[in-house]
Amino acid sequence: MRIDEYKTGILLQLEKAIDCEEVVQIIDLSADLLRNKNIHAKRITNYLKQLQQGLEGFSQRDFGPVHWFNIQCAVRHLRKITSN
Repeated sequence: MRIDEYKTGILLQLEKAIDCEEVVQIIDLSADLLRNKNIHAKRITNYLKQLQQGLEGFSQRDFGPVHWFNIQCAVRHLRKITSN
């Protein structure tokens, strides 16, 4: 899986999330799916960090308010889980 495909898939899921709790579930589930594909832990961390950087590069003016809120929740959660 390429990182661009991964980021696009997550972004589409974030658009449909109802709240920050669901956003956290989306991020955690995506990491679990990568683990289940036997992808090395360092590569998973790399994907998550690149996802975070990609989301941080977006602008609020490019999204509706709910989608933007979900992106910000995702960034906060990604910072939390990749800082360990």
